[in-house]
Amino acid sequence: MKLGFTTHARQLFKDMPYIDVVSRSVLIWGYSQNGYPHNALQLFVHMIRESFKPNQTTIASLLPSCLRELFLHGRSIHGFGIKAGLGLGSQLGNALMSVYAKCCTLKAS
Repeated sequence: MKLGFTTHARQLFKDMPYIDVVSRSVLIWGYSQNGYPHNALQLFVHMIRESFKPNQTTIASLLPSCLRELFLHGRSIHGFGIKAGLGLGSQLGNALMSVYAKCCTLKAS
């Protein structure tokens, strides 16, 4: 995913015999980092609907997708993390600070 091969990564994901939270988080991160915020958010919603419980890494991977046009989704995802009791580890805390700072609402973090 670092090289931007999101199509290949998605196909590998579909071909996996066992899909877990880690593999979903990696694909969400890849979409987020390669400019596919809607795909990242869609995969996250699909993950929830299939009763997979996201972890701090999943939330931190999704947050970079929530800049500007998806900022309200970012706030919702932040709230989801709080309600799910995920806590605020350094990875998630840094991701939240980054999103709020880039959207000029640092007080919200």
